[in-house]
Amino acid sequence: MNSIKTKTIILLLTSILILAFTLSGCYDAKELDEYTYVIAVGIDKGVTDSYRLTIKFHTMKGGGGGETGGTIGADYEILTIDAPTIFTGINMINSALARKLSFTHAKMLVFSREIAETGISTYIVPIIRFRQMRHSMHVVVSKGSAYEFLEKYEPIEGNAISKALELIMKETSETGYITHTRLHDFYIGLKSAYIQPIAILADINNMNNFVESDGEQKTEDNIKKEYTAGEIPRKGGGNVEFYGTAVFNGDKMIGELTGEETRILNLILGEFKRGNFSIDDPHYTDKYVPIDIRMERNPKVKVEKKGDKVFIDVDIILEGDILAIQSHANYEEEPQKSILEEAVKKRFKDDMNSLIDKCKEWGVDILHLGKKVSSCFSTIQEWEDFNWISKFKESEINVEIDFVIRRTGTLLKSSPIITIEGKK
Repeated sequence: MNSIKTKTIILLLTSILILAFTLSGCYDAKELDEYTYVIAVGIDKGVTDSYRLTIKFHTMKGGGGGETGGTIGADYEILTIDAPTIFTGINMINSALARKLSFTHAKMLVFSREIAETGISTYIVPIIRFRQMRHSMHVVVSKGSAYEFLEKYEPIEGNAISKALELIMKETSETGYITHTRLHDFYIGLKSAYIQPIAILADINNMNNFVESDGEQKTEDNIKKEYTAGEIPRKGGGNVEFYGTAVFNGDKMIGELTGEETRILNLILGEFKRGNFSIDDPHYTDKYVPIDIRMERNPKVKVEKKGDKVFIDVDIILEGDILAIQSHANYEEEPQKSILEEAVKKRFKDDMNSLIDKCKEWGVDILHLGKKVSSCFSTIQEWEDFNWISKFKESEINVEIDFVIRRTGTLLKSSPIITIEGKK
């Protein structure tokens, strides 16, 4: 009996030792420096094959400081390849690099406009399925090729390109000039019966719209007041711009919104934080009143369904601070204050109606109104049979704006300029 117990104990201990050595350990683990970390991914139509895959990645040469050589920058490089699929392209790139590619820290996915206009689903579905691709990465449509866009993108402040990407997306989205579109949001828009997808619009700015002097020839592009990416009249800084919105019908891009239209879109979506708007002076056509405007609370949306027609009321409450008064009119006090507030309300109502009309013309609900309309239906089947996307054009959308000036800055009252001829 004792012999059996002894054998059982020995067998048990032996099993524990064997399991301890075989099941513990990290024989398949890799060190951090055995990976090449991809920052951004670009996809174009291939020339010699179906896909042209471009990746921008850390080289780990600069170590985050100092200045080193390289075709792109101090601590990052770019590589592009034609391949039949994205995953074959990744394997082919891996064969040319000492370290294995890792996409777990990729911040941005860039599609060329050519691909976006012909249909993006063939290219984006494999990326959604790929477990290394985070669904929090931003989706961008470049007017030109994705390769040229990624090649031109270099951080102006420091060498940390991944941090620079995070900051530029954050700052631009907070002022409302781009939408905060992530891979998950875009894919939901592709498959949803509520909304249609949108993406961040980007391009390379060659600074051609910047007018150096009054004598220089002006064109329609450099005198207009609303711009999309690549058109802003500026000089200096980086070549790459994120500005505006790419609008899709299903998986095909059908149009684009300017930076100002994107701000209005963000206001309706409730995603606008605050920004400076130049309001036309109610009394002087050549003057502006810059106002820092912010949302007081999220928009209220009320929906009523009568037969097959949908009636929607959108109430938006804004508040703002006067930043400057070019005409020196006394908008800080009544009755001029109320006149300026009414001018702001009219400006935003006109802009929102214009955006709604454009969306109806395209037949796409990028305003996320379908989410509210779906509450009028008892079952999912009823909602899907209603086909909101096709009914969106016939819906009636009424927008009401409430705006109040909260502060006037450090000046309590504007006064006219006094010259030797008198008041100006």
